[in-house]
Amino acid sequence: MQDLQPRTKLSMTVIAMIQALKNTDSHLGLFLKQDRAAESKFLAYCEMYQKIAAYMEYFRAAGVTAGSRILFPFETTEGVIIAFFALVGLGAIPLSVKPYSMGVVKESYLEFLTKVTTQYQAEFVLEAPSIRSLELSLQRLHLPDTDIQPQESANFATITDTDIAFVQFSSGSTSFPKGIPVTHGKIVTQMQVISNHVQNRPSDATASWLPLYHDMGLVGGLLTTLYVRHNLHLSTPMHFLMNPVEWLSELSDKPCYGMAEAVLMISCCKLEDIPRIVTLANGCKAISVGQALSTFDIRLRTEDGLLCHEGEIGEVELRGGTLVDNYFESEHPFYNCDGFFPTGDLGVISEGELFVIGRLNDRFKINGQSYFASDFEHAIESLPFVQPSKVATIQADDRIIVLIETKQASILQQVIDHQRQVSEIVLNQLGIKILVDNILFIRPGQLEKTSSGKLRRIAIAQAYVTGKIMLANNAINGC
Repeated sequence: MQDLQPRTKLSMTVIAMIQALKNTDSHLGLFLKQDRAAESKFLAYCEMYQKIAAYMEYFRAAGVTAGSRILFPFETTEGVIIAFFALVGLGAIPLSVKPYSMGVVKESYLEFLTKVTTQYQAEFVLEAPSIRSLELSLQRLHLPDTDIQPQESANFATITDTDIAFVQFSSGSTSFPKGIPVTHGKIVTQMQVISNHVQNRPSDATASWLPLYHDMGLVGGLLTTLYVRHNLHLSTPMHFLMNPVEWLSELSDKPCYGMAEAVLMISCCKLEDIPRIVTLANGCKAISVGQALSTFDIRLRTEDGLLCHEGEIGEVELRGGTLVDNYFESEHPFYNCDGFFPTGDLGVISEGELFVIGRLNDRFKINGQSYFASDFEHAIESLPFVQPSKVATIQADDRIIVLIETKQASILQQVIDHQRQVSEIVLNQLGIKILVDNILFIRPGQLEKTSSGKLRRIAIAQAYVTGKIMLANNAINGC
């Protein structure tokens, strides 16, 4: 296991990190790129501290106190970022959720917010720009005016490392997203581990376009960079999608494995290593996500509950590290009787390195071999008429069903030929025969996804079984 213990003992609260911004060099700060802005806006960390102090007084006057729960649509905008740190500084608890955005169904989003509000007894909802037009029954917590007067000092709440800093949510790929309470001690430990692992140098800078409601964007991008006080070039996901070439020079290949339940990182390849690739028994390949961090215990167990041997597929179970103690206000069991957390991920261990190969609920057993929905989807997406993230493979009544979203009339006019091409590429790459009648072209927008873009295959399969999936050819024919 990698020894990534913090090199120095630092205060174990996010408030200490905020306080450290006050005396940071004025040349260091946040470069924030908005969707339509030609240039990034620079906000020095020392100025950020003063704005956080001002926001704290503004929110305190609005009735926010230590322990207040705030539904927090986490947008990548200056006001929302400052608000997050201000609420943490007050000892309030932001419930970090996806903001309302283009392509999100309004009714579904409101239903999600209502359920989170009810389940976790939120008192306020931050009025982020994206939700201003939405009708919500929850009391709105308005953002201050942009010209709010900065303050030199802040009156922080008395916080310990066991207090909750914020709540993030699981992806929701198999059920409604679960709240995950992240304590100050857990988040600071995780930031120390990440900063030590990437071997930060004083001249380094970070660039990220990942959404801040996602653990990778919040912990790996924003918080860890502020923790080491390097320059941060932050963009919205939409800006990246509109101009990805601009970001290519900022990206690097460093496979890691993590999850919200562990705050973020669990294992990661070393910077100097070329990630290993192994071939599984079914012929599919898997890439290493490195050795487990030294504070985590990792084991794999078979379907029968036995510990896996070297190279044997099993469910990944975790113990220790920065794993949270439980789900937020939930009676759902977090640990098993041995004190390990079953992740729902399947993997193999080879020469001490972990290879994550899929989700337990996405596994198909065919002729005694394990295959994963993603294996089929990756093969099918290589066809020129299939768009990325527009295909889902499910199992229904012991049949493998392929659902492909399309609105192109040219594809539907030659649907039989395209069905055959899908069947052939799956047979050639995986050795599995799918009947052409089980390959369906469907109307766009029916493949449900989580806030992080993962397919909700259980929900998709339920929609198919209950006849709610609408075929694309019916739309073309006007039926």
